[in-house]
Amino acid sequence: MSKKADLKRVNLWFLQNTKKLNLHSFKREWSLPFKEILPTFYTCSFLTYNQKTSFGIYTSNDQLTSLTVSLIEALERIVFVEKKLKNSNGCAVHTDPGLCEENAISELKERDLYMRIHFSGASIKIFDLKPDSVEYFATTELAKLGVELRFGIMDSSEDEVAVMAIADGRNSCKGSFGVFLGFGVAKDLTQATTKAFNECIRFIDGFFSNDFPYAPLSFDQFSKLDKVGVDEHISLSMDSQYSTFLLDKYTSNKQLKFPAPKNPEIKSYVEKVELQGLPNCPLYFSKAQSKDLISPIFSNDPSHSFLNGHLPEKSILKYNNKTAFHILG
Repeated sequence: MSKKADLKRVNLWFLQNTKKLNLHSFKREWSLPFKEILPTFYTCSFLTYNQKTSFGIYTSNDQLTSLTVSLIEALERIVFVEKKLKNSNGCAVHTDPGLCEENAISELKERDLYMRIHFSGASIKIFDLKPDSVEYFATTELAKLGVELRFGIMDSSEDEVAVMAIADGRNSCKGSFGVFLGFGVAKDLTQATTKAFNECIRFIDGFFSNDFPYAPLSFDQFSKLDKVGVDEHISLSMDSQYSTFLLDKYTSNKQLKFPAPKNPEIKSYVEKVELQGLPNCPLYFSKAQSKDLISPIFSNDPSHSFLNGHLPEKSILKYNNKTAFHILG
């Protein structure tokens, strides 16, 4: 079955369960002034199950893809909650069981790489974009808005490459947003760059809209919060002083090597998505995990216990004499 046929089948299933899931989707308009080069369709979807609402967003030049994948992303969050998993890292939902497992493993590796780079104070290898690429044009247009967008390789092998996009918004014409990140893992540099760009540009566009839900949090404010989640880590990334500190580390191109396992043992499983009251779901769920890889926690616990055994304690990055919290959103 073709990818298009798979998407149509999944879309039909969501349509049949619209009332049960209280499904709502809408096309969001880009706020950036160069939307002609950005994906045509930017879809936001909301689903409610067991009185809990989740959301998904996806951009594509194809309307069916944008809508359906945004719904799949929302459903993935529902499945995660229903399974009562402690950590969403390494989770994926897909129409194809093989690709589902592949995506789960890729996310596991991607998050591990970022954690090692961040907490080691290491840098990515900044590279130049192809002049005829969408990403190159976007960086040129963003520069006019006071935003510097760069791309760097986190790691590469014969099988895949991992890219990080870094948006420096300290001089943004709309006010400072610190730093936003985007990640992509793929079989070649072009695909990985596009994935990282698509993830990062949504943050930038959100900031330039009139409904951005985040406000900057300083390192000290973040440290004193009673409860911390994804939103607070994003707010921390927007702080001007902390982002300046991190940008210097991420992009200085020094030859600092970060320790990483060569052949990590990864365990994963794939199963059909099963939710009570929603029969015949045509999707698969996969969870990948590894004791050899760092699984990030969204917390302001100064002990950073999730790093234990992965990085030498003495070499872990410090800020104001405290372990430097990550800004993964």
